[in-house]
Amino acid sequence: MLSVAPQAATAACTLGKIAELPVTMDGLTPTVPATLDGVDVTLIADSGSFFSMLTPQGAKKAGLKPIPAPPNYSTIVGLGGQEQTDRAIVKRFSLAGLTFPNADFLVGAPQLGGGDIDGLLGENVLSYADIEFDLANGAIRLFKPLSCPRDTNFAYWGPGGAATADIGSAGFPAYEIKVQIKVNDHPMWAVIDSGSPHSFISRTAAKQAGVSVDDPGVKPGGVWGGIGRRDFQTWIAMFASFAIGDEQVKNAYLRIGDADPSGGQDGGAQMLIGADFLLSHRVYVANSENKLFFSYIGGPVFNLDDDGAAAAPTAAPTAVAAEAAAIPGAATETPTDADGYARRAAASDARHEYAAAIADYTQAIALAPKAEHNYYARAVDHWRDKEDDAARADLTAAIGLKPDDDEAIYARGHLELDAKDLAAAAADFDAAAKLVPAYRMQAALAYEKAKLFEQSVAQFDLGIAALDKNAPELNVALNDRCWTRALWGQQLDQALADCTAAIARSPDVGSFRDSRGLVNLRLGNYQASIDDYNAALRGDPKLSWSLFGRGVDELRLGQKIAGAADIAAATALDPTLPDTAKGYGVTP
Repeated sequence: MLSVAPQAATAACTLGKIAELPVTMDGLTPTVPATLDGVDVTLIADSGSFFSMLTPQGAKKAGLKPIPAPPNYSTIVGLGGQEQTDRAIVKRFSLAGLTFPNADFLVGAPQLGGGDIDGLLGENVLSYADIEFDLANGAIRLFKPLSCPRDTNFAYWGPGGAATADIGSAGFPAYEIKVQIKVNDHPMWAVIDSGSPHSFISRTAAKQAGVSVDDPGVKPGGVWGGIGRRDFQTWIAMFASFAIGDEQVKNAYLRIGDADPSGGQDGGAQMLIGADFLLSHRVYVANSENKLFFSYIGGPVFNLDDDGAAAAPTAAPTAVAAEAAAIPGAATETPTDADGYARRAAASDARHEYAAAIADYTQAIALAPKAEHNYYARAVDHWRDKEDDAARADLTAAIGLKPDDDEAIYARGHLELDAKDLAAAAADFDAAAKLVPAYRMQAALAYEKAKLFEQSVAQFDLGIAALDKNAPELNVALNDRCWTRALWGQQLDQALADCTAAIARSPDVGSFRDSRGLVNLRLGNYQASIDDYNAALRGDPKLSWSLFGRGVDELRLGQKIAGAADIAAATALDPTLPDTAKGYGVTP
């Protein structure tokens, strides 16, 4: 029970804590542990999902047999379009010390089943009470206010310092947390979606606020997906202002998405506020009062640097109602055990605060010295901070505690490759591939990046030989081996055979044509190379390597104007490409 401060106290007001969910950030994705009929699972804490869901893989893991979902639930709409779903009934669903009998889950979205993710914990659970997002401290908390008047400040971590905003009622059937915002002073609704790593505004809403994706200075932001089968394009643009309640960001860089955050609902949200915002704030969702209380705690308000997107500065907010943007003490709570330190470290990782993460992992290791995953996590942060010796020592420690830790073995091999210890790298790569065959292809790509082409091709040979001839990943592997040989400038006839085989299996994949274009260029088959590049560019007119390679072909055929134009276009898309190509011996 926590005491909170009504601004004009008329009665004793306390918060009854129903549950505290331990949150581990997987990148920018908050995950929580749960059990389904005694089976441990990992769920994404997803306030943007109206109902909790299991992937088909997660349902199978828990020994559940899906049955047809009721008609109103058999089709759901996500950012990637429609998804068909079934239903599963869990006899005993346990979460944060609470057990719920005969709990309903939807079953669908197999694309979420990568890694260790088994499903989503949706708003039908999270909206049960008031909810606090304290991702920076590795927690989501559910509260029930007791005897609290309407004017209560629920930001118990910083009385008097929190910003506020009005929210809609999080009720059946959508259970959305909708908050009023302004973008370039244009009012609209946003939905708080903790399951989305990044925030974005819809393309239509951005245009209503005066920003078009065709404006000068707008940069590509990468291709995204979600529940549903369709990916969508994003862009990054600067907006004069972004305001949520009392908090305002001037000259804010926002991601624009070619998707509808409202799921097609009339009067729905026009912006999605994701886990990046929740990591830079401490947020209390007062469903009981239709109010949001939040404190900026530091760092980028919106994360813009994923999926190869161009990095852009994100201004810190200025609080209209207070002088300081960051609320002192709002972010800091001292963990009490190793898991608490590790969760806080994972949140620091997600914010790219690696020194803080290393310090917390060190505390976690001191409290639980035999937990190998903390050594691995600390090694990754040392690596990111270019502390290779410390990273190698931690990986070796992790492997000592768990000799079959394939991630640690492969990562150490990568470090050895960076250090030019090729014998040690090969030994680790071989050991990792024996545990998980997919590491063979990853090792091949690592060698290719290091321009060790002979070793790369040798790894591809081993990996491809182990694949079934009907395996869907064989197409990509053949293309990758073709591309490696093309960059190497050796074994070009074999490269041509690989690319041709990949194209025969997947004739519409432009990148395969792009690879064969370089092989033909190397062989002096300039017109055949141009034909391949033309085919690739019909699918994607902005393939910089295809434009550059076609320009080289044209110049070598004496087509000076066309060649110069293509190379200029390629250079405009990627200014580093001419030097990169020169490094491989490909010059006009």
